[in-house]
Amino acid sequence: MKLRPMTWGRWAELIFGALFPTVVLGPTAALGMFFLVSALYTVVMSILLGHQALQALTWAQNVFGLVWLSVPGMGGIISLWLVVLFGPEQIHRHPILRRFVISTIVLAEIAALLFLFGIGTFFNSPLANLKTTWIAVFILISSMAVGFRYLPSLLRETSK
Repeated sequence: MKLRPMTWGRWAELIFGALFPTVVLGPTAALGMFFLVSALYTVVMSILLGHQALQALTWAQNVFGLVWLSVPGMGGIISLWLVVLFGPEQIHRHPILRRFVISTIVLAEIAALLFLFGIGTFFNSPLANLKTTWIAVFILISSMAVGFRYLPSLLRETSK
């Protein structure tokens, strides 16, 4: 596969649709995996010791939800990099890659919508402020826009 020529529009798609989410979600996903392991450990130990099992289970449920929303997001970001750099025409030539890109973009769009509609409950923590909320919304909406832009051309049977 060959990189397609970059225009100003493609640079904007690459920066706002793929680079910003990569920079934000990459370290967050690694941290999320750490929290996932610690949540599992906390739940198991609290059940075994009988100390505040319900509180530990509630905390673990929030961690599981965030991690499960970030996994399709990471796949969608990989797909956005592929689509912006190589173009839908080249992805059409590889059926397995095409199915991967379509499915991960759709799953990432669903996860982003779930996150956006749940944003009121997620950002009510004392650590969140208005600036982080707007940054998260901007990153999600910009990557969703790039995904929605390329999805129709990927879903067509034959490319242009």
